[in-house]
Amino acid sequence: MFGFSSRSRKTSFLPGSKKSDSKGKIIPVAKFPDHYHQLSLDENRGFSQEYESLADAGTNQTQKAATLPENRRKNRFTNILPCESVVFLLVFLWHFIIFKNVFILLPDDWSRVKLNASTPNNTLDYINANYLPGYSSSREYIACQGPLPNTVDDFWRMVWEQKVKRIVMVTNCVEAGRTKCEQYWPEDRSPSTHGELIVSKTSEERESNWVLREFKVKHTKDAEERTVKHFHFTAWPDHGVPQGTEVLIRFRGLVRKHIESEESKAPTVVHCRYTPVYPVYPINCIAVSWSVTNSSIQGTVEGLFSRATASNGSETVKSPEGKNVTFSNLHPGATYNISLLYETSNEPYLQCSIKIPIIPPSLAPLCSYWGSGYSALIKWAEPDGVWTTAELNINGKNFTLTPNQNRLTVDGLQPAKTYKVSVISKLETKSDPLTSEPSIFFCSTDNRGVIGGSVFGVLLFAVLICVIVFLFLKKPDFIRTVSAAKFPDHFQQLSLDENRGFSQEYEALVPVGTGQTCKAAILPENREKNRFNILPYDWCRVKLNTSAPKETGYINASYIPGYNTSREYIATQGPLPYTVVDFWRMIWEQKVKRVVMVTNHIEAGLTKCAQYWPEDTNQSQYGDVLVSVTSELKEQNWTLRQFTVKQKRSSEERSVRHFHFTVWPDRGVPQGTEVLIHDGVGRTGTFIALDFLLQQLEKQQAVGIKDFLHRMRRHRSHMVQTESQYIFLHQCIMDRLQPPGGQDEHVYENDDM
Repeated sequence: MFGFSSRSRKTSFLPGSKKSDSKGKIIPVAKFPDHYHQLSLDENRGFSQEYESLADAGTNQTQKAATLPENRRKNRFTNILPCESVVFLLVFLWHFIIFKNVFILLPDDWSRVKLNASTPNNTLDYINANYLPGYSSSREYIACQGPLPNTVDDFWRMVWEQKVKRIVMVTNCVEAGRTKCEQYWPEDRSPSTHGELIVSKTSEERESNWVLREFKVKHTKDAEERTVKHFHFTAWPDHGVPQGTEVLIRFRGLVRKHIESEESKAPTVVHCRYTPVYPVYPINCIAVSWSVTNSSIQGTVEGLFSRATASNGSETVKSPEGKNVTFSNLHPGATYNISLLYETSNEPYLQCSIKIPIIPPSLAPLCSYWGSGYSALIKWAEPDGVWTTAELNINGKNFTLTPNQNRLTVDGLQPAKTYKVSVISKLETKSDPLTSEPSIFFCSTDNRGVIGGSVFGVLLFAVLICVIVFLFLKKPDFIRTVSAAKFPDHFQQLSLDENRGFSQEYEALVPVGTGQTCKAAILPENREKNRFNILPYDWCRVKLNTSAPKETGYINASYIPGYNTSREYIATQGPLPYTVVDFWRMIWEQKVKRVVMVTNHIEAGLTKCAQYWPEDTNQSQYGDVLVSVTSELKEQNWTLRQFTVKQKRSSEERSVRHFHFTVWPDRGVPQGTEVLIHDGVGRTGTFIALDFLLQQLEKQQAVGIKDFLHRMRRHRSHMVQTESQYIFLHQCIMDRLQPPGGQDEHVYENDDM
């Protein structure tokens, strides 16, 4: 990061790089105290920022030679290999040994030291070592790993071939009971042989913080002999940095003195157990957002680890590699000890450990007759898993179950009735208890206890019939029909006080059907299939057949009752571009013969409906359905089309008539006719109601407009969307009852949406 000097210097270390002035990178001695003080502020924030800025330096370089299968065993750590095209940024001798933790670096191919070989290749010339730049030259040092038992010979070959005069060792062979570096020199004065080299120890001086040795290295072929100084710093702790700076600076002075006393420009070998770049920081398991079920634990862990295990004492489960930790097929209700480890070739490092209990198993009770129908016997088998208690609810009563039970008798019930029962198992933990998903089933009581009450039931039925007759004779508003003869007076009464009667009747219809569920429509995968917030109710929605796994079976469409059947119409929104395929699936599966369209594709510059048929006579494919236009007749107010629809898989062919009413204004209320209708709810509801009411008028000589709107709104919300549409339906009946040319002035306003 920085150095200090009394003279300026220009240096370039990268092959082919331009020399760059070091001005601004070297701190003058006079300014260094202030510079140090600035970096130390806010708990060494400046040091942290500078150090973290080096995190990615060199990480994008290749390490081809190091990763060859035949060379992997020569690396002490499989993740500390030589890189290909970037120099180490550590300019000073001791910069590369500041932190002794577990690190990730691979030696660079372009700067790695290559051994001489008779047949050059990446196998015979490989050693885990790199040239490092120093103050005087670009190859002032060789940084290498501590030798392995199988690389000691290669280490001494490198020392001989590079004509090394000095070896600096900043680790101990054994630290904290673990081997960090193979001893590569003889223990006593007896020589040791390493390939073609014979190494002898000629002297050894032990100080409190280091050991100085001198070796004689002799080549067996030509008998040439050289002297190598060994500077062994022994006071560097296994994890951390030396205590104080004075000892290391004094040791560096010994090495520098020897370097300057030699005329040789051979590099100095420096090694510890590995080359540090990135420290392994502990992981906070508690901060991880763990997701648990009754058989799995999942969590995304940011940090360095190579193995994740979960153990409950009797079994150990391993997670797949990666930061997304997943343990599956676990024992329900068990407590698992999660351990994250970072493994090197020598030792594992426990990054974090946490105990996590998982959801208890669900109970699966069964119900039996008991007590002549006034009680029920509920039994269950012991589930596979751990649970402490369970809560059972039936008929508003709660019961606590324990693992030593397997049955429960519930009293106070009524014969011949079906009761909903829910059971939730619990697991007590140090914090809040864990609960299973509710197990819901239905319990029917014995019906033999109701024989004596059959007479009472018959009498009650008779009373009910009488009530129905009474209500029919009284004809209250919610089921009232108005005869054709009385309809003009009825219309006149509703029109008084600026249509006050129409407003009151229409407002009474607003809450109809609103309490019903639309669960399928609001599922995340179905939301985009809804054009507006008009959603089909679950009980009467049209369901598509599903054959593929990704198909949801959902379409925004509802069955609507008519004059003849309870499913005489299907009301659906105008197809969106991505629901056209679903629209034609519905046409085919429901065997639809007629489609009534009461909107245009574009109205007032806005797209109201995607065109779902071919523009010309060419055939178009929508999913498995092939559609072609066989005829088209355009009139002033509508267009009639004939479609041929063919199922691709079965080759079955059908005809579908298309009635397209084209003159319904963007905000207005005309009329139309026939069976499958779409635009949404406003125009669609108005058209269906009109078709029903005209049939009712023809066959019964009476109409029940409010009653039919009530029925429609129970099947789909907002059918007949505005008050003006409601008035318009009454006006249509009035016009139908009036003789030709005798229609009164219309009382509705065109404010439809």
